[in-house]
Amino acid sequence: MLERENVNVIGHVFLLCFVATIYMNSRPACAKYLYLEDVVFERGIIKTRSQPKLSHWHLERSDINFTIRHTMTSPFCRNWKEETAVFAIAWNFPQYGHTLFNFVSNVFATASEFNITKQQLILYVMKTGGYKGPPSAFEVNGRFVAGQYEPILKELCKELLSLKAVLDSPKKFCFRRLVLGLSTSIDHYSLRKKNLKLFRRFAELMKLVYGVVHVDSCVARAIIINRNDRRILNINELASALSSRLHRSSMCVNVTDFSKISIPVQISLMKTTSLLVGIDGTGLINAAFLPYPCGAMIHLRTFGTSTLKPRKGSNFRALALFGAGLYYAWENSDFSSAVFHSQVPRKIIQLLRRGQVSPLQDQTFTSRQKGTTILRQDTNVSISDVLILADRARHEIIRCNASKLLVRNDSPLPLHDTSA
Repeated sequence: MLERENVNVIGHVFLLCFVATIYMNSRPACAKYLYLEDVVFERGIIKTRSQPKLSHWHLERSDINFTIRHTMTSPFCRNWKEETAVFAIAWNFPQYGHTLFNFVSNVFATASEFNITKQQLILYVMKTGGYKGPPSAFEVNGRFVAGQYEPILKELCKELLSLKAVLDSPKKFCFRRLVLGLSTSIDHYSLRKKNLKLFRRFAELMKLVYGVVHVDSCVARAIIINRNDRRILNINELASALSSRLHRSSMCVNVTDFSKISIPVQISLMKTTSLLVGIDGTGLINAAFLPYPCGAMIHLRTFGTSTLKPRKGSNFRALALFGAGLYYAWENSDFSSAVFHSQVPRKIIQLLRRGQVSPLQDQTFTSRQKGTTILRQDTNVSISDVLILADRARHEIIRCNASKLLVRNDSPLPLHDTSA
């Protein structure tokens, strides 16, 4: 059953929390979906007795549009699906960050907000975005093949089917309840503190499903994320210095390339990781699975980030605060320690070298050019600066672990942001 307090959800449109607010158990959540009842779907046309006052609906991050036609009574159909069907987009699937926190987390939030149990939910999924091939690469005989994400999705739904197969089929589909789109209340691009408990439930479920691998004998560690692009050029020196500094706390220091290890190993590593250090990139997503609220992330930002795109990487800050509890940021301010890749526009490099990128000049560059400049560079980080942040993090972790004994389990410690 779909249950909510104080609201009739039939045919209502729920938009992002900036636009409208929905309530479940007197608590607001963010959403961008349409809920309908008694739906007959055929070739992109929806017939329903719900009255959403809409004639069309668009699925975000896709080119999928539905035409909605209203009927006074339930449309005739011989074979109704009694479970709740959800039409969902998996943008840039199977990229780790986008899959977990633009798709899987949103499925979890949708099921939670509607009180849909695993046995009541059938998920129809279509991949969009240019990452690793077309939608057909992830479909077999009408099923959506989720690979490493299959275990968590099986915890959330009864069946995992191909939305593309439904859209392409000449057949008629009949759903007692249909949700078009997903809640975004714990999407990493729209996290709000009011959704902390929902986020924590999702993070703990991920740890339960995937955090089952015994990695090594280390019981407390710091991880420096290694990447093939956007490299930390002096990563070995940083690891050595960090190891010497954290030795007194009996912490192991690992240099890890998350792209080369499986999801279960990544999340199992996080169970014993107190400190995560890295430049903008998918690996920082794992901050969501650090030991909350006494884990910490040091976010390394490349040269020019605050000038060209001040909010770049804000999703990692949110994930660190919600997943770890402690967040620290460092930005490279030394032009000579940045090595720009060939894709970066020479004009931007010249202006950055002279320190002449003002807010006015900033408007002359496209968003793509700015993003390329930030992401297509390697960095010699300031080891002394990072060690200062690591010391602060270590002291806060110790204080937090001591304080945690005095805090009730249902009363989280305040989020601790030291980026300012």
